Amino acid sequence: MSQLNLGLTTSGKQFGLPFDAVTQTFAILGIRGSGKSCTASVMAEEMCKGSLPWICFDPVGVWWGLRADRDGRPSGFPVVVIGGEHGDLPLEKRAGGKIAEALVSENVFAVVDLSMESKHTWRQFLTEFCLALMQFTPEQPRHIFLEEAPEFAPQRTKVMLTAQCKEALERLVRLGRNRGYGCTLISQRPATVDKDVLSQCENLLVMRTTGPHDRNALEEWIEAKATARGLEKFLAELAGLANGTGWFWSPQWLDAFEQVRIRQRLTFHPGATRTVGVAPKAAALADVGEFVDKLRRQLSKTTVPVAKPSANTGTRLPDIAEPRAAYKTELEVPYSQALEQVESLRTQLAQERAARTDMERRLAAVRDALRPQYDALKGLFEHLGTTRPNGVDRAAYEPWLRKAGQAGCRRLLETLLERPTLSKAQLGTLAGVSYKSSTFRAYMSWLRRNGLIETEGEMVKLGQV
Repeated sequence: MSQLNLGLTTSGKQFGLPFDAVTQTFAILGIRGSGKSCTASVMAEEMCKGSLPWICFDPVGVWWGLRADRDGRPSGFPVVVIGGEHGDLPLEKRAGGKIAEALVSENVFAVVDLSMESKHTWRQFLTEFCLALMQFTPEQPRHIFLEEAPEFAPQRTKVMLTAQCKEALERLVRLGRNRGYGCTLISQRPATVDKDVLSQCENLLVMRTTGPHDRNALEEWIEAKATARGLEKFLAELAGLANGTGWFWSPQWLDAFEQVRIRQRLTFHPGATRTVGVAPKAAALADVGEFVDKLRRQLSKTTVPVAKPSANTGTRLPDIAEPRAAYKTELEVPYSQALEQVESLRTQLAQERAARTDMERRLAAVRDALRPQYDALKGLFEHLGTTRPNGVDRAAYEPWLRKAGQAGCRRLLETLLERPTLSKAQLGTLAGVSYKSSTFRAYMSWLRRNGLIETEGEMVKLGQV
């Protein structure tokens, strides 16, 4: 076997991916029922055949079906399930880093079933898992499948934990290949996946998509790299694609842009549409006792990476380039206590934010208190600017207004024609020229030389012409 055989192209040719797909990044997109999860499962089946390790994060609770064949018999693939209704091992909610280290220490196929946990647990677990993965370089590369990608990397984030989860996932997708990790994001709605994360996926497999926002998101992502004719055909056919059929686009890795039909999966599909009145098919799972025993032993001895202290800045995160041996130091405090310290830091951060909010509120109160004085002074200057005293023959000054031009010098003279006596500060303010600037002083010198003004201290008086 030299490639992952996923199905056929519309022209009848075999559609497959080279083995180095294990370290590539993919996005499988399409509406519910279009065949996204089946496509990802077929990729996982082919990786099992090729002995390419993979890990799936499954909030839906259907990937355990790879342990049984299509008819529910226990002849599927040896996939270890952590958590969920069919878990071989329980899911420790606060042990994302520990489980990550265990899974990269053994060449296994694994499903982390999150379907019985809260969304808060999903994001907290994946954050710790991704950060831990990036601290290790496994001997054999492996692929990460992520169902319901918008739950972990949404376009808009409302809480800190979600932002942290998105940042950790984006780092894995962007830099994971350097460590030997590939990634596949699976989503019904491309418009709801963070664009910075989605743009890092170098290969697309788009199945039936009908929403205008989703089609627009795909068009923006593809139009710079596809021909106008190819893009037009792609968009025209999206809404009518049959289940299991999609457009595969790989602009750099394989230089391919073609419509493909994914083969049927070989394993049990717990999420298949059920017929009313027909009992759901039961499945017997393949034995993975040997794998589970290995993982259980690995989990019992794994340690959590510890940041080394820095003489200048206190605790710092370890450099990603440091060797794995640097992280084998045993914890001086229990893992639970370390998490409590993290929560304490988060509480301090929340208190700092509250203090900043209080300071902004106080500043707003000061601004409100000074508003009457500001309005009064503003009204005074506006009144001064609109007052036109009697007794000034403007016609006599017209030649000088023309000589002054259209700049600030003319505005100073026009202001004095309306108000013959002003302080320098008032004159500059009403004319729109800073009375402290060298430009103001130059204008004043020109007016004084030509007998247009008289000055005494800070006061300026219109001269007689």
